[in-house]
Amino acid sequence: MITRIAVGPMPRTACGLFAYFFLILGSASACSEPHGTPLQLEHLMHGDTPAEFEALASYYRTKAADARALAQDHRAMANRAGEQADALPNVKEHCYRIAELNEELAPRYESLAKEADAAALLARASQD
Repeated sequence: MITRIAVGPMPRTACGLFAYFFLILGSASACSEPHGTPLQLEHLMHGDTPAEFEALASYYRTKAADARALAQDHRAMANRAGEQADALPNVKEHCYRIAELNEELAPRYESLAKEADAAALLARASQD
């Protein structure tokens, strides 16, 4: 037997925010890593061929782009959450913090990509 509890209508904009958060989280979890499993990524991190280092650089650039996109999405969510301060008092602060963290993360990934590019050049030079 299923019992339903009437809670009352949710404000339309708050309902929209919850749907947006669900959509973002659902999309993120459905995405797979661009370079396969964590074990394959581990192999790339300990690679010694130019192709492995280039794949690792590509992975890090993808992660940097993902971090920038996540930051942009969270800034937009924070702006919309500001309109719902009464219904969702902590969402705006949360979204701004996630945006800040991802804005800090993106350049770190770019730096790792540059290191992997340099390692690819060295590996290629040692093959010649």
